[in-house]
Amino acid sequence: MNNEIHPIYIASKNRPEGKLLELIKNLKTKKFIIIEPQDENKYKKWNKFYNIIKLEKNNQGLYYARNFTKKYAEQQKELWYWVIDDDISNFFKSNNNKNHKIPPEQALYEAQNFFNLMPISLGALEYQQYSWSQKKDFRLNGYADCCVCFNKERTLNVNYDLNFQLKGDRDIALQILSKKNYIMRCLKLSFSCPTFGANKGGLHEIYNKLNLEKEMSIKLAKKWGKNLVNLQIKNNNGEERYDAKINWNKFKVNIT
Repeated sequence: MNNEIHPIYIASKNRPEGKLLELIKNLKTKKFIIIEPQDENKYKKWNKFYNIIKLEKNNQGLYYARNFTKKYAEQQKELWYWVIDDDISNFFKSNNNKNHKIPPEQALYEAQNFFNLMPISLGALEYQQYSWSQKKDFRLNGYADCCVCFNKERTLNVNYDLNFQLKGDRDIALQILSKKNYIMRCLKLSFSCPTFGANKGGLHEIYNKLNLEKEMSIKLAKKWGKNLVNLQIKNNNGEERYDAKINWNKFKVNIT
């Protein structure tokens, strides 16, 4: 089974103890860690298990690293490739209203089988907390975060928007869907990861930046318009909390 897993790319910043790195270190497929030059020494211990690829510059943000990864992967021979967050700690499959822990290769392999059912551009797994009660195997044309699989030929004309420090995954999903391409999210196959910004390293400093969630939500709403993105303002213990709610139903596909 392992030999059939698509190549895996993991962008990691100042987090050489990332849980995913340990979890999949022995998985027999091509695996890459994308790091900043300043972190090279910290990741040397992974040379035995991963191909270590250095970015050209430090401190350019996650979506700079994602675009670098995307360009690198598109130059390889494989048609599909995974891009997975370094703080994912486990994978699951839901059955009878309960999540059951499964090996990462099983989760990725079963997801790949679903991705082959339709000419999709981007595939994804579900968040663990939303997966346990799902009745359907997959959903088309919604969000795709944290553990995604690109078809390189169908995504050549999209890139992560460097104007975003957050919300970039939602923006690239909208780019894909606005070009009348498909996204598939496997609802019964899921992953666990910490709350955004909870772990040090990675995007910790960005998530803790004052008003950044507000700024990026407003930016996403302005870019895509009220027809697709509704800016919501909620009161959270006396503090205003901004969020960009995407109308995924605009891209709804009926499956017979």
